[in-house]
Amino acid sequence: MLLVLIAVLLAEEVLAPPPKPTLKVTLAWDAPAESVDGYNVYMLDDLQAQLRVFDAGTNLMLTIINLSRNTQYYFAATACRGGLESEYSNEVGYKTPRK
Repeated sequence: MLLVLIAVLLAEEVLAPPPKPTLKVTLAWDAPAESVDGYNVYMLDDLQAQLRVFDAGTNLMLTIINLSRNTQYYFAATACRGGLESEYSNEVGYKTPRK
């Protein structure tokens, strides 16, 4: 009985497809001349047309994970200070690979 169980577990391991790597993008930006409390990064995709906001804290870099395959994304950042938010930075686009 134990040999059958081991054989089944090994067969499932061999037949299972390898996990797909997580799609991610890393964004970086320059600090403005004046001090800020933090940054927000905005992301829009062309499939759901859903705007998402990521709080980057005071970091000048942010990695966004779990992106969908074959999807166009658009990103922009803002600086925050004293409850106010700057205008959007320049927009950056990124299309994830199909496979």
